[in-house]
Parts: sequence; C-alpha cells; structure tokens
Amino acid sequence: MQDEKEIIRQIQSWNKDLFINLYETYLQKIYEFIYFKVWTKNQAEDLTSETFLKAFKNISSYKIQEWKKFSSWLFTIANNIVIDYFRSHKPEYPLDELSIKYDTPDFVKNAEDKHKITEILKFLDELGAEKKEIFIMRIWNNIPYDEISQITGKTTNNCKQIFARTLKKIYEKFGVAAILIFMIR
Repeated sequence: MQDEKEIIRQIQSWNKDLFINLYETYLQKIYEFIYFKVWTKNQAEDLTSETFLKAFKNISSYKIQEWKKFSSWLFTIANNIVIDYFRSHKPEYPLDELSIKYDTPDFVKNAEDKHKITEILKFLDELGAEKKEIFIMRIWNNIPYDEISQITGKTTNNCKQIFARTLKKIYEKFGVAAILIFMIR
C-alpha cells in the first residue's frame, strides 16, 4: 500500500476510490475489535460496515497528524458505534458463537473454555465498560497502550493501570487458568 497519509490526502481531495485501500487494510482488525465486544458474527459484520461507512462519510474531517494514527481514528469510530449499540442492546455471550476470527476457533477449544470466557465477560461487564474495553483492546485486539490511549482519551499510564487492575481482578476471581485462556492463542 502507498503511504497511508498520502492516500488519505488524495481521498480528501475527492479521489474517494482510494478508500478501498484503507478498507482492505483495516477490515479484519476492525471486525475483530467489534466482534470481541458484541460476540455475534452478524452484529459484528453490521457494526463493521457501519464503521467504514461513517469513516468514508467523514474522512474529510480527519486531520492528518504525526502523533495520531489513522487507525486510532477508525477504532474510535468503531468504539463509539459499539457504545451506541450497547445503549439499546444488552450484551449477550452465546456459547455457540464464542469462536474467533470468522468462526475459526483459535483458543476457544472446548466447552469448558467457552463457559469460562462467558463467565469472565459477564464479570467484565460488572467491572464496567471502561475496564472491559481496555482489557479487550489489549488482550484480544493486541492494540498498543499508546493507541488505546488515543481511542479512549485516557493517558497511556492510566490505560496500563486500568489493564493491570482488571487483570488482577480476573486473576483473583478466576485464577491463572482463566488468564491463560485469553493469553495463549
């Protein structure tokens, strides 16, 4: 792919056909980011489409900056769309849909792991959206802390602290086996 900033400049100069390059680059990452929040394939696909549509419509408002990546802007849009979705829908974690990356189980190998993940996700809901969001972005989406900081509007150190405290609470409630389910994939 060409230099991303140059592609964005060209898109903003009305060469909208180049948006497909950004779409192809970020589709899988945005889908997974959303999927790990909503846990249903169809809803994740719909919200991913909504994310890219909103990004396409608003690309002219994106300000190219050295310190903020385009991916952070895109993840922020996706995050806001998921927040809007959960304002009108209660989160559910159907066991039959707990598979990763387009129904290819990576680390969810058996029913016991699926059940444990469901318990942990419900526990994360109890801890609050902020903790759950940072935990999922760091563990499942493998987003660096500086980018999580840009997406959430929190400092990098605050994101690290929230993640560490959340991980500790999961460890205290579920033990090391639960953490390994998340980290080994």
